[in-house]
Amino acid sequence: MNLDNLEIKRVTYHKIVSKSKANPVPFATECIDFCKLGDDGIATLSNRISNCIKKTSHFFELDIENTQKDSMFEIQKKFKNSNKKEFLKTSQEVADLAASCQTRTNIPDGLILIIEASFNSVYSIIVVKAEKSEAFSISGNDLQLIKDIFLSSDKTLYKIGIFAKTDDKNVTPKAYKYFVFDDDFSPSKDDLALYFYKTFLGFTTEKNSKLLTNKMHNCIIR
Repeated sequence: MNLDNLEIKRVTYHKIVSKSKANPVPFATECIDFCKLGDDGIATLSNRISNCIKKTSHFFELDIENTQKDSMFEIQKKFKNSNKKEFLKTSQEVADLAASCQTRTNIPDGLILIIEASFNSVYSIIVVKAEKSEAFSISGNDLQLIKDIFLSSDKTLYKIGIFAKTDDKNVTPKAYKYFVFDDDFSPSKDDLALYFYKTFLGFTTEKNSKLLTNKMHNCIIR
């Protein structure tokens, strides 16, 4: 699938408060409206996502594994053709699911963006998880927040998941393509961030030849 000509339609975001001694149960804050990014914000977000897709050492096509009733696969189906109230409700479901997957205290607080978009007119849901850094705060307006995440000189790590609906006539798992960008991945690691791609998004890396070869190489040299 050619992931060009990204067009962003609607965006929401939630703060994710991770598990800690002071906060034993991770949670996501509520979103009550769409992000008002303006042309500059939309362009910034679109350019950064497009640049991530071009980083082939961090961007992978995966397969779906979890399609149960409460899975991200089933939740994201509700976005298409939804009205504002329905979209915001579904956005909260996604954020709550993301928060529930952060079961380890070493996963930092962050922000999750839910983006309704298209690539070459292919309807897609994009989820961006940005991890907290010194320059990353939740203060300020929507546009400033996006710039803090994607343009800060203090590097902010982020992960991206994409559900691209390539078949408009069906809603089965085969009607979609699935992609992940993991900014923190390197060839020295055996796998992508498990809590993000598997526990949260419900994807599997078991059929990606590039990742399997990398894992095998690491086993040999060890």
